[in-house]
Amino acid sequence: MPPLTVEARLRARVAGGRKLDLEPRGHVTWADMRAWGYERTIAASALRKIILDGETVYPRGVHLRGARVLGPLDLESAELKRHVVLEDCAFDAPVALDRATALRIRFEHCDMAGFTAEKLRATSLELTSSRFLPPPQGGRRGVRLSGARFADQLSVSEAELRDVDEGGVALVADGVRVDGHLSLECVRASGAVWLSGAEIKGDLECSGAGFLGCDKYRSALMADDVRVGGRLVLREARSAIGSVRLMQASIAGELDGVAARFLGADADRDALVAPGIRVDGYVSLRGMKAGGALILSGAEIKGQVNLSFVDSLRANTDGCAVEADGLTVRGGMFLREFTARGAVRLLGSDIALQLDFSRARFTGTNGDGEVVIADGMKVGGKALFRYLRAGGAVRLGGTDIKGGVSFGRAVIAPATPHGEALNADRAVMRGDLSLHSLIAEGPVSLRSATVAGRLDCSYAQLTGVDRHHNALIADGIQVGGHLCLGDRNETTGHIKPLRVRGTVRLVGARINGALRIVTLEMAARHTALDATGARITDELHWLPVSQVRGKVILERASAHRVEDNWDDVCRPRAWWPGEGGLQMAGFTYDGFGGRNRAEYEQRLSWIRCGHIERTKSSPGVFAAQPYEQLARVYKQMGQDTEARQISVARRRDKRKHGKLLRPRRLGSWILDRTIAYGFKTGRMGFLLVAIWAVVFGASCWAQQQDDLVMPIRSVASAKAAPAPLPSPPPPPPTMTRPPMIQPPLIQPAPAQPTPTADHPQKGYPAFAPAAYAVDVAIPVLNLHQAEYWGPNTAAPHGREFAYLTYFCTVAGWLTATMAVVGLTGLARRD
Repeated sequence: MPPLTVEARLRARVAGGRKLDLEPRGHVTWADMRAWGYERTIAASALRKIILDGETVYPRGVHLRGARVLGPLDLESAELKRHVVLEDCAFDAPVALDRATALRIRFEHCDMAGFTAEKLRATSLELTSSRFLPPPQGGRRGVRLSGARFADQLSVSEAELRDVDEGGVALVADGVRVDGHLSLECVRASGAVWLSGAEIKGDLECSGAGFLGCDKYRSALMADDVRVGGRLVLREARSAIGSVRLMQASIAGELDGVAARFLGADADRDALVAPGIRVDGYVSLRGMKAGGALILSGAEIKGQVNLSFVDSLRANTDGCAVEADGLTVRGGMFLREFTARGAVRLLGSDIALQLDFSRARFTGTNGDGEVVIADGMKVGGKALFRYLRAGGAVRLGGTDIKGGVSFGRAVIAPATPHGEALNADRAVMRGDLSLHSLIAEGPVSLRSATVAGRLDCSYAQLTGVDRHHNALIADGIQVGGHLCLGDRNETTGHIKPLRVRGTVRLVGARINGALRIVTLEMAARHTALDATGARITDELHWLPVSQVRGKVILERASAHRVEDNWDDVCRPRAWWPGEGGLQMAGFTYDGFGGRNRAEYEQRLSWIRCGHIERTKSSPGVFAAQPYEQLARVYKQMGQDTEARQISVARRRDKRKHGKLLRPRRLGSWILDRTIAYGFKTGRMGFLLVAIWAVVFGASCWAQQQDDLVMPIRSVASAKAAPAPLPSPPPPPPTMTRPPMIQPPLIQPAPAQPTPTADHPQKGYPAFAPAAYAVDVAIPVLNLHQAEYWGPNTAAPHGREFAYLTYFCTVAGWLTATMAVVGLTGLARRD
C-alpha cells in the first residue's frame, strides 16, 4: 500500500484536531529545508483548500510543521475561519493575504519567498524567526502589511527581511493598526522598515533590531506619525546605513533606546530624527552611539530625557550633534559624559527640572565655533556643566534658570581666535553661578546677567581674551550675593585665587553682597579691573596675592567699606597699582576695614596712585573727589586732624598735578604757605602778633630817640574846643548914631611847649608804643595813636622807622585779609 501523501496526512491530522509534524528533529536549519524531497512537499493549492475548507470542522485549525510548499499560496480576499500555524516550512513562491479576513496566523521559522498582507483583517499575525527572500521568479516587493488591522498582536521578531523592493524597503506597514503589541524584536532587515502612520495600542518592541539597509530617503526606520499606546523600545537596536525617523510620533509610554547603535544617517547626517515627538513617559537613550545628529526640535517629553554616555560620532550639516530647539521636558535632561563631535542646540527649550552636562565632552563645534547653544532656554532646576570639556563656546544668552549654574572644573577652549568661552548675556539665574576652577581659554561674557545668589570665580583660570583684551565681561550684571573674584577663608587663611590674564569688566554692576578680589595674576600691560559705576552694597575686599600692575578703575563706583591689608613688609601698598594705575574719581565708600589698616599717609599714597604727571606731550591727570571722599570718611570717624591734612594735601596735589594757570598756581601756593587753604587760619593770628611785636619793639626804641616820634597835630587842635556863646539880641533901631567904642587890645597867648614821645604834655595824648603798634599792625582795631603820632623822617633813622611802619601796615592788612579769607571759607573753594 503506497504511503499517504502530505496532503492526505494533513487532512487526517487536522480533522482530528492534531498537529502534523514532518520533522522529527527539534531544530531545522535553512539548509535542511532546501534538501527536502517529494515526501515532504505539499502543493500550495492543496494547502489553500485545507485552510479554506468550509465543510470540515477543524477544532484546532491547521497546524503544519516541516513541510515544503510548492507554488504561490494565494489567500487574497479570503475568509479564514480557523487558525493557521505553519512552523519550519519552506515556500518557493509568495504568500498573499491581501484584504483577507482571518483569526490567528502564524509563520514561525519559515523560509518565505515573498509575503504580502495589505489590508489584512486578523486577530494576530506572527512571522517570528522567519526568513523572507526575494521570489525566484522576480518581482521583489518585500513584506507588505500596509493598512492591515490586528485585534491582538503583530510579531516580526527575529525575522530576516532580505526581500527588498525597488525603493529599498524591506517591511512596509504604513497605516497598520494593532490593538496589542507590535514586535520587531531582533529583526534583521536588509532594507528600510516603514511604520508611518501606524497605530499601536500596546508596545512597539524593537529591542535588538538590526536595520541594515535604507530607502531612497536614507531612512532605516520610518515611523513618522506613529501612535504607540505603550512603550517604544529601541534598546540595543542598530541601524547601519540610514536614519531612524520618529517625526511627530506619539508615545504614551516610554521611549527606551538604551545602548542603541544608530550608526547610519540620512543626507543631512541625522541619525535619530524625531522633531515634534510626544512622549508621555521618559526618553532614555543612555549609552547610545550615533553616527549623526539627534533631532528633537519641538519635542514634548513629559518625563525626563537621559542622553548620558551617548556618543555622537559626527555632526550633521549644521554642525550639531543634538538639535532640540523648542524642546519641552517636564522632567530633567541629563547629558552626563555625553560625547559629541558637534554642538548641542537647545534654543528656546523648556526643561522643568535639572539640566546636567556633567563630564560631557565636545570635540567638534558648529560653524560658529559653539558647542552648547541654549539662548532663551528655561530650566526649572539647576544647570550643571561640571567637568565639561568643550572645544568651543557655551552660549546661555537670555536663559532663565531657577536653580544654580555650575561650571566647576570645566575646561572650555574656543575654536576660533578671540572666540568666547562662555556667553550668558542677559541670563537670569535664580541661584548661584559657580565658575569654581573653571579653565576658560576664551573670554567669559555675563553682560546684564542676573545672579540671585553668589558668583564664585575661586580657583578659576581665565586665560583667554577678546580683541579688546577682556577676559571677564560682566557689564551691568546684578548679583544678589557676593561676587568672588577669588576667595579667602578668614578662619584658616586659605586662599582660593583667581588667575586672569585680561581685563575684568564690572561696569555698572550691581552687587548686593561683597566684591572680593583675591587674584594671583591680573593683566599687566592693560586694565586689570574696570568697575566704573559699580554699586557694591557690602565691602570691597582687595586681597590680591601679588602686585597688580594693570590699571584698576573704580570711577563712580560705591561700596560700603574698603577692606585691604596694608602689611608694608609682605604687601607693599596692599598690592594696589602704582602711579597712574588707580582711577577713583567718583568712588564713594563709608569706611575702611581689614586686618592691617592703613594710616592716613598711606591712604594719601593710595589716592595718589591715580595721578599722572604732565609731560610736554600729554597733560597730567588729577581728580579731587578721592581726596574729598577720604576726608569725609575720616571726619565721620572723628579724626578731624587727618581730615584737614587730607584736604590740604588735595589742594597741594592739585597745584602740582592739576591743570592750573600760573596765576592760580601762584595763588594756591600763597594760600598753602599762609593759611593752609583756610584750615590753619590761626597762623594769621600769630603773624599779626609777630607784626605787632615788631612794631612794638621798634616803637619802644623810637620813643627813646630824640625827635624820632613826633606829634602830628598841634597842641591847640588837640584840646577840646569850648562851646559857642549865644549872640546878644540886636539893639533897637534908632535914628541916632551910636558912639564910637575903642576895641580892647588882644594879648597873645603864652607859647605852649611841644610834646615829645618820652615827655607827654597836658592836653595832648601821650605816646603808647603798644597802642601805636596796634594801630599800625592790626587794621581792624583803631586806638587813635597813629592819628597823633608818627615817624619823623627828618630825624636820624626816621626814614627807616617810617618804612618799617608802612611795611607792617601793609603786612597787617594782608594778614588780616588772609585771616578773613580763611575764616569765611573762601580759601576752601576750588
